[in-house]
This record gives sequence, C-alpha cells and structure tokens, in this order.
Amino acid sequence: KFFIITRFFAFAALRLRMTTLLLLRFVNLSGGQKKHCRSFLRGAPTPARASTPLPLCYNLCSMPAPHLILASNSPRRQQMIAWLGWTHSTHVTGVDETPLPGEQPAAYVLRLAQAKCRAAAGQCAPGALIIAADTTVADGPELLGKPESPADARRMLLQLRGRAHQVLSAVALTADGARSLRAEVCISEVQMRPYTEPELEAYIASGDPLDKAGAYAI
Repeated sequence: KFFIITRFFAFAALRLRMTTLLLLRFVNLSGGQKKHCRSFLRGAPTPARASTPLPLCYNLCSMPAPHLILASNSPRRQQMIAWLGWTHSTHVTGVDETPLPGEQPAAYVLRLAQAKCRAAAGQCAPGALIIAADTTVADGPELLGKPESPADARRMLLQLRGRAHQVLSAVALTADGARSLRAEVCISEVQMRPYTEPELEAYIASGDPLDKAGAYAI
C-alpha cells in the first residue's frame, strides 16, 4: 500500500514476541512451561521430549488468559492482541503525550507506556492484566509525532525520504494495580526509498498520514 522498503515482517514478529514474553510473566504457567515457551518464541530448538506438556509452545492461542485490558484504542494494537487468540477490552486513559524538554525517544515512549498502564490500573477493576503501549518515529534525537496538517505531513515525509530512521515501541504490563509494572522498548530501523513527488502527493491526499506518527504507517 505504501512506498517504503522495510523489514515489516521482522518488525511485527519482534513486537509480538516482546509482548508475549512480557505476558508470560503474568499468566498461570509452571516454570518449565515458561522456560520452554520462551525458548520457542526466541527461535531456540524445542526439545522432542519434555517432562512437562508444552502445548502452548506450539499454539499460543491455548495459553490460559486472564482478563486483559488494552490501554489503547489503536486498531493495530487490538489486531496484535487478536493474533494471540485472546479476547480483551479497551480502556483509553487520555495521558498527556507532550515530550519533556530534551527527552530522548526511547525514554519518551517508555514513560508514556508506563503512564498509560498506571492510569488504566487506577481506573479499572483490580485483578485485570493491563497492557499499554506507545510508538514514536525518531529521526536521530528528533521525535516525529502525528502531523498537524497536510503541510506538516509533507514536511515529515520529505525529511524521511531516501533515509533510514527509527521506530520505537514501548510495552508496559501490570496485573496488580501498578504495584509491579514491567516494561520494555523495541527499536526497529526503517529505510525509506526515494519516492517521487506524485507518490508523495497522492499519499498525503489520501488522508492516511494525518493520524500516524511520522506521517506514515507500516
């Protein structure tokens, strides 16, 4: 759909593995099951025989799932949760996403993911497993958020054209009212090709860039 050369499948798989490995810390599994499932998710060989049944190492959908709340209304994040075969509800927190002065991209997404997770934990029923995330596009130390206008989208896409930049996603989880919160950051490098002016203008005219960090989506 869009005109970029990117490691899409590696990027999506990495984010899914990161989220799942974090979720493994909260679901009700034995130590052996968690160990072998982590090995499976990281691409390590799975033993032919094991002392503990490992059905979830072959089918993530068989994991016993707690009440899962996604602290986001993002259709893409809802889709990633659905990949695991787990049902969930959504809760939008309204956390202020303004960067702090001099804040680095990784620190920024980590802070927001943690803030969304804590805010949802304080607003939802106790005992729920809450997952929150935040994603930003960074060109060096510069954060590229959602464009304010078509002209702003054009500025961002021109800035990124023909160059590499980073997409940073942070995931935060809690299951006990934010008393114990875990979070990780995933950083992916995206290479943009030198798309033409007609391609650029057609994409902006579609309206697709206006609600996306960096003015594009994978």
